[in-house]
Amino acid sequence: MKFLKLLVTGLLIFGMAGLAGAATITRTEFTAGGAIEYDFTGETVGTTVITSGILTVSGGTVVYESYPGISTPSYTSLDPMRFDFSEGVSAFGMDVFTKGSQFSLDVYDADDTLLESYISEFVPMQGVFFPGFMGIDYGSDLISYAILDTETGGLPFHMDNIIYQQTGSPVPVPSTILLLGVGLIGFAGIGRKKRKK
Repeated sequence: MKFLKLLVTGLLIFGMAGLAGAATITRTEFTAGGAIEYDFTGETVGTTVITSGILTVSGGTVVYESYPGISTPSYTSLDPMRFDFSEGVSAFGMDVFTKGSQFSLDVYDADDTLLESYISEFVPMQGVFFPGFMGIDYGSDLISYAILDTETGGLPFHMDNIIYQQTGSPVPVPSTILLLGVGLIGFAGIGRKKRKK
């Protein structure tokens, strides 16, 4: 019985560790050759919805303005920006800039379940707040869309240089562990029954 309790406890701990797979990611940590980048080059000023490959960006407007880390053209908004993927991605990020406060980047799966939320830290730069690059690596192609927002209180924020990637083979770690655990519990029960006979 002790073995069974230890086994179940170990599987639960290992399974919970598998669920906490999301992490922040820097631009240089994206897979070389496997990441797709988009920087609004060639887009018409005033365009509101941008589609490039599997990505659609909405909620803002293309402008011809540059800021630290943001080139021209860039994408700006007072409201949350939304990034939709027609296929799931595993990691996603972009350069962001505001004269106000910090950013939040929330990523969701196709069932509207929040997978991860990332809040930027303040990086003071010549009297403004420039969080720089924000990115999340979820580890499997479950990211269906993302929302970028800020607490600027009426001040515009800017975004540019989007990057994302797919793993190509998502691994459902928690469900695999659960299946393995049920099988091992079954074998433990059969072994115990045979010993009693």
